[in-house]
Amino acid sequence: MAEHGRGLLAVWTDIPAAVEEDFNRWYNEEHIPERVGIPGFLNGRRYLSLTGTPKYMALYSTVDAQVLQSETYRKVLVNATAWTQKVRPHFQNFVRNEYELLLDLGSSVLVGVAQEPHLARAPHRSAVARAADFRNQHVPVRQDKEPAGNREALGKERHQHRANLGGRREQERIAECRARQPLPEREESEERPRAAACWSQ
Repeated sequence: MAEHGRGLLAVWTDIPAAVEEDFNRWYNEEHIPERVGIPGFLNGRRYLSLTGTPKYMALYSTVDAQVLQSETYRKVLVNATAWTQKVRPHFQNFVRNEYELLLDLGSSVLVGVAQEPHLARAPHRSAVARAADFRNQHVPVRQDKEPAGNREALGKERHQHRANLGGRREQERIAECRARQPLPEREESEERPRAAACWSQ
C-alpha cells in the first residue's frame, strides 16, 4: 500500500467573505479533526487557490476507497454537528469526488513542510513519521568522516609524509644545482647559501 493510502476524498468550495473566518475556524478546529479521527482516514490537508475558483480545496487520504462507504463514516455524515449545519449552507461551487489510486510515482514525503496542528489528533501516524521509521530501519547510515581518533592519527601521518617528501625534494634540487654550477671546495657551512640561491631563483 502507498504511504498516502489507496483512497482519496477531494472537496472544493467557495465561501462568502462574510462567513469566511468562521468557515476556516470550523474546517481547522472541528471538521478535519473529525474526519481524520474516523478509522481508515490517514490524514487531511487543506489548500488555498492562488488563482481561479473554487478558492478552497481539501484532500483526505484513506487506506482504500471502501473507507468512504463504511458505517462509521456514514454515521458521521448523517449526524452533522451544530457547527457543520451552520456553515454548510454557505458553500458555493461545491464539488465532492471520491477517488481510487491508479499509479504512485515519486516520494509522498513533503520535506520542510510543517504538519498542521489538527493532524496531531489523528489516530494514524503521518507519512513523514512512517518514512522516517523506514529510513532508520532499512537505509544504512553513511560514514563520510573518519572518527576523531583516526583523523588525528591520519593527520600526523600525512604531516610527517609531507615533511619527509619536502626534505628529499630539497636535497634533489641542491644536487641538481651543484651539477649545473659546481662549487669550489669549501666548508659545508659556506656551500648551503649558494646552493639555496641557485635552486630558488
